[in-house]
Amino acid sequence: TGEPMRCRQACLFDESCSAFYITLWSDDFIDMSANWQPRSTIVMASSIRVSYNDFRHSMVGSTGRQTLIVINPYTREAHHLYRYAQSAADEDEIILGNIEGDAMVTTVLEVKKKRSIIHDFPVLERCIIYGYITYWDIDN
Repeated sequence: TGEPMRCRQACLFDESCSAFYITLWSDDFIDMSANWQPRSTIVMASSIRVSYNDFRHSMVGSTGRQTLIVINPYTREAHHLYRYAQSAADEDEIILGNIEGDAMVTTVLEVKKKRSIIHDFPVLERCIIYGYITYWDIDN
């Protein structure tokens, strides 16, 4: 039709999958999702188109005309999922709450400078890095 469309991506999770991305195409779903609270709103969705996404290297969902979304359904499974989401949020706060020092590293040179700090803390087993590749010379 050539008309611009709105869409929104949401990340859902449960005990079996830590991140399932769904694209919301309907204006009603997009408006509804504006009130969703992370790890608090339970989403029950049916008739979602599921496909493999090469960029995410995982399965993703997309809403369609027959998609039905129910927010915070009153079911035993929804209550169980809510309890799981709350316990997962507590674990994330423990992990993220222990991060100290600079949270912003912008260049490889700065990472190399901070390498000595990592050697002073051998207990460190994992870290969270958000970033993207801006240049990659595959030939050299």
